[in-house]
Amino acid sequence: MYIESINITAFGNLRGVSLGLSGGMNIIEGANESGKSTAAAFIKYIFYGFSGKPERERYLSFGTSTAEGSLVVSDGGKRYRIERRTVGTRDTCKIVELEGNTVIADGANPGERFFGVPEELYVNTSYVRQLDGGKVNGKNIGEAADNILFSADESVNLQRALKKIDEARVELLHKNGKGGKIFELSREIEACREARIGASEINNEIISTEGTLADLKYRMDENDVKLSLLKKQLLAYAAKEKSRRLRSIGALKEQLENNEKKLEALKREYTYDGFLPDAEYISKLRTLEKELDMADRRLASLDSAILTAGIEEEKTKASVNPVELEREAFFSRCGGKDALRIQVDEISSRRRLMTWLGVAASALFVGVAALAVFLFMLNAVYGILLGVAAAALLFGTIVCVVSSKRCQNEIDTIYDRLSVADTVEFMKITDENLTEKTEIKEKPSEKEKLEAERAVSELKRSSAELALRDECRRYGGTDADATAKKAEKAIEEIAALSAETDKYRAAYNSASEQLSESEFENEPEEPAELPADFNPKEARRGFEFLTKANESMREKTHELEVRLSGLCAKAEHPSELYEKEEALRYKLDKLTARHDAYVMAYDALSAAGNGLRDTLSPRLSEYAGRAMSVMTGGKYDTIGVDRSMAITFTPDCGGGEMTFDSSYMSAGTSDAAYISLRLALINLLYRKSAPPLIFDESFARLDDDRLANTMHLLRGLSEKAGMQIIILTAMDRESRAAGSFVKKISL
Repeated sequence: MYIESINITAFGNLRGVSLGLSGGMNIIEGANESGKSTAAAFIKYIFYGFSGKPERERYLSFGTSTAEGSLVVSDGGKRYRIERRTVGTRDTCKIVELEGNTVIADGANPGERFFGVPEELYVNTSYVRQLDGGKVNGKNIGEAADNILFSADESVNLQRALKKIDEARVELLHKNGKGGKIFELSREIEACREARIGASEINNEIISTEGTLADLKYRMDENDVKLSLLKKQLLAYAAKEKSRRLRSIGALKEQLENNEKKLEALKREYTYDGFLPDAEYISKLRTLEKELDMADRRLASLDSAILTAGIEEEKTKASVNPVELEREAFFSRCGGKDALRIQVDEISSRRRLMTWLGVAASALFVGVAALAVFLFMLNAVYGILLGVAAAALLFGTIVCVVSSKRCQNEIDTIYDRLSVADTVEFMKITDENLTEKTEIKEKPSEKEKLEAERAVSELKRSSAELALRDECRRYGGTDADATAKKAEKAIEEIAALSAETDKYRAAYNSASEQLSESEFENEPEEPAELPADFNPKEARRGFEFLTKANESMREKTHELEVRLSGLCAKAEHPSELYEKEEALRYKLDKLTARHDAYVMAYDALSAAGNGLRDTLSPRLSEYAGRAMSVMTGGKYDTIGVDRSMAITFTPDCGGGEMTFDSSYMSAGTSDAAYISLRLALINLLYRKSAPPLIFDESFARLDDDRLANTMHLLRGLSEKAGMQIIILTAMDRESRAAGSFVKKISL
């Protein structure tokens, strides 16, 4: 049988496609995604329909949810049109004989009608796709092969016949002997016999059952008493555990609150005039220290340079008054007379302020010290506190005196540089209008430049010193390093106490979360006393054991009560039971004879099927080996095929006889082997029309030589066996390998 034309109305992404084919070799070429695989699937669809929901959903038209089309085929000298249409889940198919335009089959499956094989066998033989490398699903096609070999008709299903006989046999007696009509009938006979023999023992059994019931109820009552006691003890233990947890949480809360108070007190202790230092403050102090140190180094460097420049200028100043020159140089370094007077006024004001503060602090010290002595005799605590205050005032007095002395030293240094004895002379020389100046040079000398630069540096240093002093005063200090160390100590101690407080807070929160809100708010009542050796784990296990034991005994009690009720109801006459037993034995003999006949039929039919099946593998191996030899150019002329359709081969490896499965083959060799197996299956199993062979990108992994051999093999099948070949590909390799003996079609 061969396909004359393909007419696709709607299928997947194909619409209104018509292709005319020859009865020999056909190559349908098209670019990737052009619909070649869809066209191959359409041919399978026309012969067998959709195999399941995924395939149906894949190929139904996106716009109309339909799949529709037809094939015109030639078979046995007659032409047919096979039409199929699927709308949603509804599928319709009919076969029309074109000579009389007569519908010869409506709703029948065309593939089984024309080829005599089911869909699974068709897909694993004549429908070759690249995705599976031509591999054959031997498990799925084994049953169809058995049927065809046994009866020459796939519709006569050997497995189904064996299954039917086996089901009839199992219906009479299960294979394990524990079920079926014979088993049930045997049980019924045994029950009848036991009822007849045990009629006299019913009363004894009733008495025994009643005794067992009484014993079970007594044991359940004992267990209930034990359960009640265990429940009270477990509740008391739970109350004690709750009290313990609440006490533990209370202790954590108390520790947390104490730490929080300590932290607040520590912050207050290290707070000066509302200021608590932080890392930024310490960084600022260290930065100002570095700036002051750099300014001192710069001044020292400038002093050295000025000294060197002065030595050079001394040679030219022999006729100039040294004192006057020194004064002018000093004025120049200080930024002029006005700037120097302002500087001296500021130092004097600061000295007077320090002097006044020192006097005031000393006076306060005397008063507070006297009061501290007086109070100490009355109350030691208040006396000590005032003593500390007096010590602070004394320290302040000393600081003020030292600062006043330092200011006076700065003024004396300026007077010495100007060679004046007191303030009157200083005011006089700074008020003088010097009209007669000795010009050393028409423009400033190098020394003057350096002195001017030093004056600027001096001002910068003073500014840095004042800024550093202000920052130190901000935290009640005078020395930068001491103040920084004090601030670092404060930050370190506060951080350590904060970390400890956070640890207690986390522990408190974690413990609190483990209790429900009601448990946390309500303090439990004092629980009852527990035995000294009370073990909660053992108590819980005992409670669970007794609970399950009572449940089991209740179930057993119910069963015994039901059984007792049944025993009381049984009171058949022995003669009636005997007649019933004999009737059942007669029926059992008939069923046993029928079962033995089923066993003999099943064994005979199974043996006949196995005998035919054992001949399949050698025949497949022989035919597949010949095809494989052609495709591989004689390299592989023998391959093995087992009952599961798996391929084995023996490579030429130095005289060895090791056998390997197809996984040891290269991809191309494996494809060639399974294509050969498909051809062998078609040769042996298709008893009606030979199907069109469809190859959908199936030769991509074959090299050029093997592709040429494969085209030669297919050409021989087409010419000698009359088989139609349809090759779908995106390349022209197949066309070039096939030569002129092929019809090329573009999709």
